[in-house]
Amino acid sequence: MNQVNLCGYLGKDFEMKITPSGSAFAKTTLAVSENRRNEKGEYETYTSWIPIILFGRKAEVANQYIKKGDRFLGTGKIVTSSYTDQYGNLRYGWQVVISSFEFIEKKAEQNQNCKVASNPNQIIPPKEIETMQSIDEKQVEMYMQEDENLPF
Repeated sequence: MNQVNLCGYLGKDFEMKITPSGSAFAKTTLAVSENRRNEKGEYETYTSWIPIILFGRKAEVANQYIKKGDRFLGTGKIVTSSYTDQYGNLRYGWQVVISSFEFIEKKAEQNQNCKVASNPNQIIPPKEIETMQSIDEKQVEMYMQEDENLPF
C-alpha cells in the first residue's frame, strides 16, 4: 500500500500550471518538523521539505485559498520518476501526489487560535476553527468528489 499522511506548513505559495491537455496542477513544498536528540543528547528540531503536487480542481482550490506559511494536512501517495539531465546522467526524483487535503488554518490565525499543551512541542488546535470564510464547505466537497476519478 502506498499512502502518506502529511501535516506541515507550506514553504512557498503553490506554483500553478496547466498541462498541454488543459488539466491544472499545482506544486509546492511542505515543511514537516520533528524533534530528535542530537549526539549531545539535546533535542533539536529537524525539518524535512516534502515536494507535493495536486491535480485538477484540488489544485485550483488549494492555489486560491492556501498560501505560504499556512498549515496543510493532506493524504496522498509517493510517486517516483527518472529523467536524463543535460549531461546524459540518469536522475531520480519523487513527490507526494495529494489525493485529499483539509483546510486547517491560515498563518495569521495560528498564534491566536492555538494553545500550547504542557509539552511545548505539541500544539492543540481549538475545537472549531473557521476554515475559509470565503468558500462554501459544500463547494469544496463537490470539488473533491469531482476529482476522485482522476488517474493520479
